[in-house]
Amino acid sequence: MVGLTPVTSLSEHASLSVRSRRVAKRRSCRVEAHVDLRLELPEGRTARGVALNLSIGGMFVECDEAVAVGTPIRITCVLSPGEGPMVLPCTVRWTTVGGFGAQLGLLGARETHAIAQLIRAARADLPMHLDPMPQSGIRGR
Repeated sequence: MVGLTPVTSLSEHASLSVRSRRVAKRRSCRVEAHVDLRLELPEGRTARGVALNLSIGGMFVECDEAVAVGTPIRITCVLSPGEGPMVLPCTVRWTTVGGFGAQLGLLGARETHAIAQLIRAARADLPMHLDPMPQSGIRGR
């Protein structure tokens, strides 16, 4: 765990907020992001969203579409400059007004490498210029 101390007991960290405790339990580094997304939802629905933060294990998706916890979805996005869109299998783990937390499913080497590059660039404060998502055939946001 980079830069985080695991919470071993609540009494030691009673002043932590719920969000801080959740962050302290994460296994991987999470960075701020702004990645355009196309969401493939159940029953053939599609929506647009934006990943506001990202880690090798998941992301927070800003989206107007209501999605239930436990819903499997597919997220299509451009994660690497010059590369085409990648499809990421996800499961919705929690929801809030205006978005949800998505846990990434099994990823291939290409997707894992692209996410790791984005995280490295963000941590080093290097600019990453991602290609925009194609607009064709996308309903919603």
